[in-house]
Amino acid sequence: MLLPLLLACLLLGGCGGQHVEEQTPAATATQITPTPVSVPVAFQPLYGELQSLLETAQAEFASQDKQGQPPSLVVELLTANGNRGEDLLQPANLDSTRRFLDRFKELGAWGVSVQIVYPLLDPNFPRHDEYLAFYRTVAADVRQRDLKLIIETGAPFIGTEFSPLHIDYTGKTSQSYLQERLAQATTIAHELRPDYLCLAEEQMTERMLTGLNITTDDYMSFLSSARATIEPPSGVKLGAGSGSWEKPDLIQRVTQETSLDFVDIHIYPLSNGITDYLQVTADWASAARVAGKEAVIGEAWLYKVSVKELQAGAGFQELFGRDVYSFWQPLDVLFMQTVVDMGRPTGIRYISFFWSRYLFGYVNYDSLPPGTTGAALQQTANMAEVIAFAHGELSAMGEEFQRLAAQSAN
Repeated sequence: MLLPLLLACLLLGGCGGQHVEEQTPAATATQITPTPVSVPVAFQPLYGELQSLLETAQAEFASQDKQGQPPSLVVELLTANGNRGEDLLQPANLDSTRRFLDRFKELGAWGVSVQIVYPLLDPNFPRHDEYLAFYRTVAADVRQRDLKLIIETGAPFIGTEFSPLHIDYTGKTSQSYLQERLAQATTIAHELRPDYLCLAEEQMTERMLTGLNITTDDYMSFLSSARATIEPPSGVKLGAGSGSWEKPDLIQRVTQETSLDFVDIHIYPLSNGITDYLQVTADWASAARVAGKEAVIGEAWLYKVSVKELQAGAGFQELFGRDVYSFWQPLDVLFMQTVVDMGRPTGIRYISFFWSRYLFGYVNYDSLPPGTTGAALQQTANMAEVIAFAHGELSAMGEEFQRLAAQSAN
C-alpha cells in the first residue's frame, strides 16, 4: 500500500499514508521530554547554542503571568501548499490531504494553515480553475471537520527545491504585482471564506523571490485599500505582518494605521546575536493587543542556524535540510513549549507550526551518507513521514503537540 502513496509524495508537501484505525496516544498532563540522543560532533556547537537560547527564553516566559488563555495550536497543511504547483491537482493528493486533516483533528489541532501562492488563482494562469476547485474542496473538508481555516498568501519559492512553478515577473512593478495579489485575495475571501486571511507576511522574502523593490509605502497602500476592495464576507478576518527578524516599520504601521483585524508574526531564527527574536515577537503581539487587534503566529519553526551563520547570510535551502535529523527532536520540543509559554501572557490567538511532517517522523543522521543533497534530504524526510504515518506513530514532537493542544482546549 505504501508504494503508490510514496509516488504521490512531493518534495515540499509530504504525503498522507495509509489510513490506520488505531488509537492515538492519550494526551497527558506530563510534559514530554524526548529521550536524549547522540548529537553528531559537527552539530554539537550549534545544538548547544540553540539549547542555551531556548532554555533562557523558556525560563523567562514561564515565569510570567499565566492567567491568560493559552494559544490554540495550528499546523501547516503541507499537502495543500501552493508551492507544489500542478502536483496539487493529482487525484491521490486530495486523498492524502483528507487523511492528514483527520489525523490533525485527532491530535487536537484547532485549525490548519494553507499557503495559496500567487498567481495560482489568477484568471490568466494555466489551470487556475482547477486550482480554485481544489481549494474549494479543501476548504469544505476543513469545515466538515470543524477546524479553522487559515490562509496565507505571497510569492512562490520559484527557482528553489521547494517549488516547480515558473513565474515571470518581467514588466511588473511593485504596484501592479500587489494589485494582482489583492485580486487573488478577493477571490480567496469570497470563494473559500477562510477564518483568517493573511495578505502579507515576510517582506524580505517576497522581495527576494520576486526581484521587485516593494517598499513599506507600497505595502501600506496595498493593505490600506484591502478591506474596501475585498469586502470580506462575515467571519473572514484580514491581517498582515512580518517575520520577527525583519525591520519593525511595516508591522508597526499595520498595527497603528490600518483597519485590519490581526497581525501575523513568523518565527524562525532565535537571535542574530544582538536582537532576541522571541522577545520581539512578544513585544509585537502585546502592541497589537493594545491596539485592539489579534496577534497570531502564522508560521513557527526552529531555524537550525547559529548566530555566526545568520550574520554570514547562510542559505535557507541548506538550513531547512538540517531539520530532517532525529537528533533535533529535544530542541524542537523545547521550541514548541517555549513559543506556547510566550503566547499565553502576550495574548497570541494561535500558533501554526510549519513543518508538520515532523509530528510523525524524522531521519536518523547515520542513515544518510555525507554530502546528501537538500532535495534528497527532503525526499527521505517525506518517506520517514509516510512510514510513521502509516503505522500510526508520532514523534516526540507530535506527542508534545497533542499534549499542548489538549491543554489549550481546556
